[in-house]
Amino acid sequence: MTALLALTLAHHHMETPASYVARLSRRNLSVPREFCSDLGLRWPHICSAHPDQLERLSQLAGVMALMGAGSKTTSSPFGSHWARRETFGNTSMATAIRQMSGI
Repeated sequence: MTALLALTLAHHHMETPASYVARLSRRNLSVPREFCSDLGLRWPHICSAHPDQLERLSQLAGVMALMGAGSKTTSSPFGSHWARRETFGNTSMATAIRQMSGI
C-alpha cells in the first residue's frame, strides 16, 4: 500500500489508533487534533475507533495488516478489536487487552 503522507511510521502490534496518530502527528510536526483536521479526519472518532476513520487513516499512512474475522474494515492495521468498540463494554481497556491476548 502506498502512503499519501510523506512522513509515515510503522504501526506497532496492539497499538491504539490514538497512540499511532499521536506518534504520526509528532513525526509530521503537528499535534493530533490539528493533524487529523488537516487530513479530513476527526480526532474524537479516531479515539473512538470509528471504522471509516481507521480505514482512511490506514490509507493515508500507507499501513495495512490483517483484520480479525467479522470486521467491516478490511485494510486497517488496527485490528478488529479496535474496530469493534462494543467488545470492551464496562471493562477497562487494559483488562480487555489482557483478555484478548490470553494473558
